[in-house]
Amino acid sequence: DLGCGTGLVGAALRPLAHRLIGLDASVAMLNMARFTRRYDDLIDQEAMGYLASTRERFDLIVAANVLHATRDLRATVDRLTPLLAPGGMVAAHERLVRLCGQLGQPPQAVHPCSEARVLR
Repeated sequence: DLGCGTGLVGAALRPLAHRLIGLDASVAMLNMARFTRRYDDLIDQEAMGYLASTRERFDLIVAANVLHATRDLRATVDRLTPLLAPGGMVAAHERLVRLCGQLGQPPQAVHPCSEARVLR
């Protein structure tokens, strides 16, 4: 769970996960997530640093309302695919319209960007 924050998304993921890892650059947010006891591991690290250094492979990477906070959106998205196990998926959700242009979509493509999508 990239940018797990307080662990809100972890509530939905916990019943589905064999192992659930939460990642956030905010110690305060991780402390709140720790309190929920939803995660097997919580990692205090900025996303790009973790994505560049981990050797783990994941069946599912969830990025819910966090991609807008990355320094380089394209670089972050490009780093996710190699971390997937065979058949793995990235589930990303953002409510910010400005991401459409950053992902190379035409400005009029507002509606598709405002919906949840599974990226692969």
